[in-house]
Amino acid sequence: MIQTSLLLAVFLFYMPTHASPTDDRSAMTKLIADWDPKDPSWTDPNTPVCQWAGVTCLTDGTVTKFSASGRAMKGTFNGTSLPAGLTCLDLSGNRFAGTPTLNGLPTGLTILDLSYNKFTGTPILSDLPVGLAILDLHGNQMNGTLTLSNLPTGLTDLDLSDNQFTGNFTDSPILSGLPTGLKMLDLSDNHFTGTPILSGLPAGLTSAHLQGNQFTGTLTLSGLPAGLTSLYLNGNQFMGTPILNELPKGLNSLDLSGNQFTGTPILSGVPVGLTSLVLYNNKFTGTPILSDLPAGLTNLDLGGNQFNGTLILRGLPTGLTNLDVSYNQFTGSLIVSDLPAGLTSVHLNGNQFTGTPTLSDLPANLTSVDLSNNQFIGTPILSGLPAGLTNLILQGNQFTGTPILSGLKGLTSLDLSYNKFTGTPILSHLSLLQSLYLNGNQFTGTPVLSDLPTSLQYLDLRSNLFCNSAQVNIPCAYVHVDGTCRSGSVTFKRTCSVL
Repeated sequence: MIQTSLLLAVFLFYMPTHASPTDDRSAMTKLIADWDPKDPSWTDPNTPVCQWAGVTCLTDGTVTKFSASGRAMKGTFNGTSLPAGLTCLDLSGNRFAGTPTLNGLPTGLTILDLSYNKFTGTPILSDLPVGLAILDLHGNQMNGTLTLSNLPTGLTDLDLSDNQFTGNFTDSPILSGLPTGLKMLDLSDNHFTGTPILSGLPAGLTSAHLQGNQFTGTLTLSGLPAGLTSLYLNGNQFMGTPILNELPKGLNSLDLSGNQFTGTPILSGVPVGLTSLVLYNNKFTGTPILSDLPAGLTNLDLGGNQFNGTLILRGLPTGLTNLDVSYNQFTGSLIVSDLPAGLTSVHLNGNQFTGTPTLSDLPANLTSVDLSNNQFIGTPILSGLPAGLTNLILQGNQFTGTPILSGLKGLTSLDLSYNKFTGTPILSHLSLLQSLYLNGNQFTGTPVLSDLPTSLQYLDLRSNLFCNSAQVNIPCAYVHVDGTCRSGSVTFKRTCSVL
């Protein structure tokens, strides 16, 4: 959503036509005629229009701004019923319906926000006033084929996302007809097709959102605007191997996830200022060389591909805070001490990693670790984990032995399910725990459930060898066992053997 408060442009070439307060009141009364519910100030004949809720006026009584956002009002919008001096109109977050009438808008209007309503039909964008700088129509139900070649020449921000617009970008050079001064373009989450020619984007564009459409073909990333800082092409059907060393030097965020890209992406030559690279959920193969990434990268997501081979963690960008290589085919053992010291979240799940990871070597700043669904073995040493760790997932491996949980005081979520753990887990000292998954192991004996904190909201003990009964101090609705839970007592199906 365009933040209109950050985009207050004054266009001296398009001075509004001043009208009397009486004329402005008449126009505003027509504008809100079928709106429901109305603010009481709008219907009070004794309240001057400049004192209406959401209205801003000049000292001479000319209405210049009107904001009626987030009121959940029903009604329609007719652009011919606006005060002549209006420069900013925000009707976002309501339930207005029908096709908005854009002809007859005030000539001095610079900001128009109709986002998050229920507008339908195809708006005629060529009817917009020539001085409009910001247009936000996102989050409606508009459809049809748009013509973007006759937009106001001064437009800097265009958001048409989250509608049902159509159009084939191969058949016509849609992007090359955009206003030359455009800075932000958001066409995401529509039904556009074809292969967009990105070299046709306006030279001054800094942000392009084309994600969530039905674009296809081989993507060419050369010739993009030199000042582009963010590019989102995720959730389409692009193919081929993207060439990443032709991107603009100042790009800091690139999202190519959710396409059908193949091959092994070459990470050397990626823009040095890149801070976020998301290649999740494609069909990439081979072994990416992570040491080729730019030093300032903070977010790297390679999950959901077909990468393979031994993953070398040494040489990752020192500023990396989030690393996701989940659901690939990486093999070999992990040297977790090679992870960057500033890492806060790491997802290594869904691969074929082996050995016993030395968890005490994890970076000290980590808050979330997911090592699930690999082929790890041995008994993980859970002492010496990062002090700020709140989420630890070891589910779906081949861990054995009895895990010692006493050093996990800061955890809020712990998942040890579907391993080969044995013995009786000691559940004390888990003072902040909210969810605990021990299901699918070979635990035995009677766990002391009364040691669990009252903060716990989910406990799964199923598919183990627990026996007898135990008191529990959390609601039975939160407890999942092979047996019963009634009135603060858990009774397991098995009876412990007596020697």
